[in-house]
Amino acid sequence: MKQNSISYIKFIVPAFIIFFVASLILYFMENSGKVKWLDYNEALVKSQNNNLPVLLYPLQSWSAKGKLANKSIFSDDSVVKFIYRNFVPAKLDIDDKAEKNFLKDRYKVENPNFTLVLDKYGRGINFLDNGWSSVMFLNFAKESLKHPFLKYKDINSCLAESAQDGKSVMLFVTNNYIQNIGFQDIINDSSMTEIIKNSFHPTVLMSFYPPDLEYLKLYYNLDDPVILSNTESIITEAIQSSKAPSEEILLLNSKNSVIKRIKLSESRDSLTAILSNFINNNK
Repeated sequence: MKQNSISYIKFIVPAFIIFFVASLILYFMENSGKVKWLDYNEALVKSQNNNLPVLLYPLQSWSAKGKLANKSIFSDDSVVKFIYRNFVPAKLDIDDKAEKNFLKDRYKVENPNFTLVLDKYGRGINFLDNGWSSVMFLNFAKESLKHPFLKYKDINSCLAESAQDGKSVMLFVTNNYIQNIGFQDIINDSSMTEIIKNSFHPTVLMSFYPPDLEYLKLYYNLDDPVILSNTESIITEAIQSSKAPSEEILLLNSKNSVIKRIKLSESRDSLTAILSNFINNNK
């Protein structure tokens, strides 16, 4: 029995030492990489002035995943150059309680495991996992730049243009990041791209983004699932979206009234047919 105890101690002590040393290394490891992250508000101003999306990185001093990301992803020269060329890099220091709460309330993120892609209005369009390899991170970052939402004008600009040319406003309504990603394939389909370009002013509102949620109350009753779904968050390696309502499209006239509501349960071909019929009936 005594011999077994000694063997156990011989195993557990080295394991504890290895764990302790690894923890110290991670704690004191440089936590910034090669990217010079701007203050959040400064980045939004620069984003609008330069018409570039924001790459928002939650920094946390004790996050092992963040430290490793800085040693791999954000120290990879190809990634760093790509970020500077295509984004405005921004950070939120979630060691600070106020910034941590802001990240959670505004972007539904509760940990430092994800970097967010924001449009120039500061809305979260997509997310990238800080646990990816630098190659994988770069590939998904490139793909995120193809998202049409990044190019859309705000809803008030679209309504003003609608009043000028009579085209309806096509309002995409989403309830979490996964739905944003799903819309990318639908909108980038060649037939949809042509329909939108010729007949609509496209824009988007997201119920999980508080300022957009307030605007959506113009179109939905307060007990509508779209209004009640704004608690979705990124909490582990995936988005908890099972209870989120389906994404949909609202067609608006220049007076900001809903003239058609389209659920995205429709197939892509059905959606194209619905929009084509709407266009033909409103010529």
